[in-house]
Amino acid sequence: MNNGGPGYLTNCVPLTVARTNWQAAGANNFFLPLIFEGISTGQCVLTFGFSTNNGPPVAMSRPFYLNLKRVTDLYEHWTMGDSTNMDWHDISAYPTRTADSAIFGKPRTMDDLDYILFVHGWRMQPWERRAFAGEAYKRMWHLGYKGRFALYSWPTDYSALKFWDMTSLANRQNYDRSEQRAWKSGMGMFALLKDLNEIQPPLKLRVIAHSMGNVVASEGLRLAGKEFNTPLVQSYIASQAASVANAYDAVNPEIRTRTVPPFFYTTPEIYAHFQRNSTNIQPYFAGMKKAVQGTNIVNFNNLDDYALSSVFAWPGNQDTKPDNNWQCQLVATNSVNTNTGYTYWDTNNTQLILNGREAYRDQTHEIFSYIAQAESKALGCAEDPTHHIRGEIGGSVNLNRPPFNFKNNTYEHSAEFNSINMNRRSYWWQVLSTFSLTNGLPSL
Repeated sequence: MNNGGPGYLTNCVPLTVARTNWQAAGANNFFLPLIFEGISTGQCVLTFGFSTNNGPPVAMSRPFYLNLKRVTDLYEHWTMGDSTNMDWHDISAYPTRTADSAIFGKPRTMDDLDYILFVHGWRMQPWERRAFAGEAYKRMWHLGYKGRFALYSWPTDYSALKFWDMTSLANRQNYDRSEQRAWKSGMGMFALLKDLNEIQPPLKLRVIAHSMGNVVASEGLRLAGKEFNTPLVQSYIASQAASVANAYDAVNPEIRTRTVPPFFYTTPEIYAHFQRNSTNIQPYFAGMKKAVQGTNIVNFNNLDDYALSSVFAWPGNQDTKPDNNWQCQLVATNSVNTNTGYTYWDTNNTQLILNGREAYRDQTHEIFSYIAQAESKALGCAEDPTHHIRGEIGGSVNLNRPPFNFKNNTYEHSAEFNSINMNRRSYWWQVLSTFSLTNGLPSL
């Protein structure tokens, strides 16, 4: 590169790096740190030579053969909508492959059998979804992962307003529109997992979702657990999950205090006590662990996560529901943890049906997105010394403690993507370790 670098390397024109750029590493030992960046795709051959006083080379290296590709050419990209303005009605039941996606053929090596599927979160433009996926793949690759990788994208809305500022009505509406699309995209997630399980020899599927992407992934796995008696994936990491903890575990999550008047909940607790088969005793995601081998659903948790714990962020959005023109009418009671004697109504004053049947799934999703207040914390910040989230969750990783040290800065909700890799490589090592992919790799 010209900006801060020694220059451009072009065909048949050698690039000279002066002795003054070499760094000493002890007596008579020197090294030259280099970052090689291609400016376009293609193939090339590099050789290194040593010369004195600008004379001809006195020693030459062996040739290094490079095949330069865009990072998007290295992973598959499945999408439910590669945009930010798709209406939830237009989201189909099946994902499509994007034009810039890699196309993996039949697995030919043992590494090819490993397949990690990444699901992004809220408020991301299409290029940002690819950027997060590219960072995830590259950071695991540098730690030794040589298996396959894929992005599952969905049409989250985008806002240029301050990130996670739920004092903004526009942001709250944006978030809830996106959540409805996330729920709807879970069906495509289920369809993709089924298709990937048809590949022979069988893939070892692992899923990692970030933030609101866990609504997508958890709904897909719930549908899989409902239809199949055998697991479709080996492991699922719910990282900094912006999904309701009570939807996984009805017993252990701490009940939050509502932060806005009237300071008690005005909608019933339907995440923990979801009506299904004429009962009110199951958390909504009950059964999703049947889609995952063993107890390999792991909550990557930061109790200080700003986006999930600040009253100006996820809790603030929950506490200001129902949204404008959506309603919950309580006929009998408004006490916490009851779910009898109520009706839900949309913006057209049409009653929404909540009866647990899959035929009414879209109406359930609308109630979750715009009306139902979450009484528990978000899953991604719900684990603490006295509250251990279980139910559908098999274990947790505390991102708040060393060596991860995720704290309460706003950027740290996505620090594994946005911070420099030297500071966050422990996170990606933990991902590989949780996925049982560190065997034979050097430890940190």
